[in-house]
Amino acid sequence: MEKPVVDAIVQIRPERVEKFAMTMKAPGNDLRVQGSVHSFTAPKVKIDVASKGMDLDRLLNENPRTVKGQKSVQESAAVGGRGF
Repeated sequence: MEKPVVDAIVQIRPERVEKFAMTMKAPGNDLRVQGSVHSFTAPKVKIDVASKGMDLDRLLNENPRTVKGQKSVQESAAVGGRGF
């Protein structure tokens, strides 16, 4: 079972977020999010999201438990819960 790999970087200046970027790769999944925030007093936010493919069923099935004793998303949904 291959686990998801997440990488992120944030470059912050006193008056703006010059760049933020995050990538997530997992079997059947590829996601890239990047952007910036110009001026905290009058914010202008730019966000770009790109993906070659997202297989959320495969992603959730490969990581059924993240915390010992915590129900997986599938188990919670089976009893009417939201799973998170």
